[in-house]
Amino acid sequence: MLRLSLAQMRRSAGRLVAAGIAIAIGTAFVAAALFGGSVIKSTTARALTATMGEADLVVSGWDATTALAEEIEDLPGVEAVYTQIVTFEDINFNGRHEYTLINTPAPTEKLEVITIGEGEMPAHLNEIALSEGSMERLKVKIGDEVTIPVYDYSETEDGEVEETSRDRTLTVVGTTSDPGGAFLSYGGGALVTAETQDAILDGNRENYGADNITIALEPGASAESVQADISALSADSGSEITVRTAAEQVDHATKEVAGDTNILLVVILAFAVVALFVAGLVITNTFQVLIAQRTRQLALLRCVGATRGQVSRSITTESLILGFLASLAGLALGAALIQGTLAVLARSDIGVPLPEAIELNLVNILVPIITGTVVTLLAAISPARAATRVAPLAALRPTDVPEVRSKAGMFRLTISLIGMIGGAILLIFGVILAQTEPLMGFFVAVLGGMGSFIGVIVGGVFVVPKVVGLLGRIAGRMSGATTKIATANTVRNPRRTAATATALLIGVTLVTMMSTGAAIARTTLNSALVDEFPVDIAIGETTPNSDVINPRINSEMAKLDGIKAVAEIPAAEVQVQVTEGGGVIDHSGTAMNAITIDEAARSGAIAETTNVPVAEGKVLIGKYNDYDFGLSTDNPVKTITVSGPSGEKSLEVVDTTSHITSGLVLSEADFAEIVGDAQIHAVWMSTDDSQPAINTYSAVSERISELTEGTDSSYLITGSAAERAMFEQVIDTLLLIVVGLLAVAVIIALIGVANTLSLSVIERRRESALLRALGLTRSRLRLMLAIEAVLITGVGALLGVVLGLIYGFAGGSVIFGSMTGGGVAMTVPWRDIALVLGISLAAGLLASVMPARSATKTSPVAALAEE
Repeated sequence: MLRLSLAQMRRSAGRLVAAGIAIAIGTAFVAAALFGGSVIKSTTARALTATMGEADLVVSGWDATTALAEEIEDLPGVEAVYTQIVTFEDINFNGRHEYTLINTPAPTEKLEVITIGEGEMPAHLNEIALSEGSMERLKVKIGDEVTIPVYDYSETEDGEVEETSRDRTLTVVGTTSDPGGAFLSYGGGALVTAETQDAILDGNRENYGADNITIALEPGASAESVQADISALSADSGSEITVRTAAEQVDHATKEVAGDTNILLVVILAFAVVALFVAGLVITNTFQVLIAQRTRQLALLRCVGATRGQVSRSITTESLILGFLASLAGLALGAALIQGTLAVLARSDIGVPLPEAIELNLVNILVPIITGTVVTLLAAISPARAATRVAPLAALRPTDVPEVRSKAGMFRLTISLIGMIGGAILLIFGVILAQTEPLMGFFVAVLGGMGSFIGVIVGGVFVVPKVVGLLGRIAGRMSGATTKIATANTVRNPRRTAATATALLIGVTLVTMMSTGAAIARTTLNSALVDEFPVDIAIGETTPNSDVINPRINSEMAKLDGIKAVAEIPAAEVQVQVTEGGGVIDHSGTAMNAITIDEAARSGAIAETTNVPVAEGKVLIGKYNDYDFGLSTDNPVKTITVSGPSGEKSLEVVDTTSHITSGLVLSEADFAEIVGDAQIHAVWMSTDDSQPAINTYSAVSERISELTEGTDSSYLITGSAAERAMFEQVIDTLLLIVVGLLAVAVIIALIGVANTLSLSVIERRRESALLRALGLTRSRLRLMLAIEAVLITGVGALLGVVLGLIYGFAGGSVIFGSMTGGGVAMTVPWRDIALVLGISLAAGLLASVMPARSATKTSPVAALAEE
């Protein structure tokens, strides 16, 4: 039977190539989803854990100090320990100021976070390496000397703390780069030796808690063993620290962004499951059409003595060979697609570090090959069994669509209704369940979506021809006989019409679903980022005792490109009394005016949960003040007494606010009554997104340096815009990968429609010849085939768009609902839908061109001749 199978494949080479292309592209989609998922996972992990380098262990916590690091260095198996104490310092050069992060060099390359671009690594006291951006804004070059203020604090005779400052001079010896994007939101960082940092901190470096202590182990050392030893050290000393392996740190960082559920895992899993399911449907549909075209040939083999088993085995062998070879090609295509995407992104300045190459592991390699081969085999079994079960002479006659009243028709209708109704119920249940149990809800929703889609596909033979016929009759009333003939042809063979429309419906559903999901992801995540970072850029005082902010700053900032709104924020120190347990607890805080906050904040709601404005008699507190003011989940409302320069008043705490980390937000009336006239505490700005956020942040820093040049004033510039832009850049990178997957899905749809339409037109070549013999012109024949193709593909595309929107909305609710507390922005990608519909109609026309050309070139007599 192997020789028979090979002979069959040679005779049907053209048709098998068409089916093989569909299989290869379906498999490529699976491969692209898996390879793309690996890229998403590694890219996100790098972005979230860039500060750990290639550490084996990471220690964090309040008691992660230099003293603990010295003890860790003495443990067996430890090669190097890097104590990362990051400070924010004011760099001065010729009257220009630049606030920048300062870190110390790592003891080994494995733990390195910030690297040297030009010049040298600081190795001696009073040497510094600055980022290229800082050097450009300060107009500094290697060899210049910069100063950093060092603050001394002493207690006066009356018990108050007195602050004095002196400048420390440092020599610039090199430039730094931030290859991992560890400090991307701050424009990079500077490097000094630990000795120099200790001098800047006035000898108090050992008292500073480390941001992280990263640890590199000796070759062969057990991470779990050293982790246990460090935990034992902290237990003996009573230190509050957390020790994590590199993998645990990645999971922890991801959960901090995505919540307890690893949303990235869900997204990647969604891509893989959808890819497998869609690839299976496309391959099945294409192969069924191919086998159906050869039913008469297979029946002829039966007539000359071939047994049912032999015919079935020949088809099985053929499908295995075709599936394996096409799957290999699909694997190569999918891998090349993602690798090509990485190559293009590597040449683009997207600001997010990406891996240089895709990850070749057994899962990414074997799953696409096995999927393509197995699905092709399964796709061939059903039509092969149907062909072998029919008597040879009966098989030589054409088959009609199963009637609903027949046993086969009732069975198909029953399966369709069970799939659609049962799947819809599971899909709705999954969406609801995902709000509390995200992973379980995801699996239930995927199962429901697959079940309902299978029900649609199975029942398509009953629905699609009727919809096509209805649209054709409407169009026929407005046009001539050609449209009526085309409509009659589409409904005469319902199986063929349903198969052709289904090929496109699958692809369009996928494209619309992914486009809708991507639109929902962008809108929802952007909304979440705005809530988290409501103020894009803030200019504040360097110390609490600084002078009033220069009034020119407001007007000068408004002139910069990329700045949308600027607001001066008045504030003053107030005293707060909280009644707790029968006693009164005194706190001090900074009171701010809610009206001025609204002017430059992106988020329209100041309150974090209640979304209410700050009314008179009410107060909001900073998101980190809830503990200080005695608020809790069980007791969210308290009355506090706030006293300021102008008066005192009892206010009801109604919520926290993400706009400030600490302090109070008062209504305009209460602010005037308690504070009165206040100095400008800060200037807040929102950006208009016409410029990259990091560019706008740099422009603000540059202009502030110019305004303060030659003066004693210096201001702290913080950039939530840059930090928000970093997260948006990660989103954009992920969506680029989605676009690549959508491109593959479009090709799948085009191949599927071209295959089924081409085979359909070839099958009807004798009918077309008969029409020509009866007087139909060549141009009319081409028009008839084009109308037929447009009717079928138009219905498939419309149904696909409707299904894609439903599945896209459901998927967005499942994936992002738990992350945002149910606040998912249901966005319709109108542009993508219009593009999909246009491509679908164009695909139908294109698919009919070559067969129509062949049909019109063949003379009616030759076409009517027996094969």
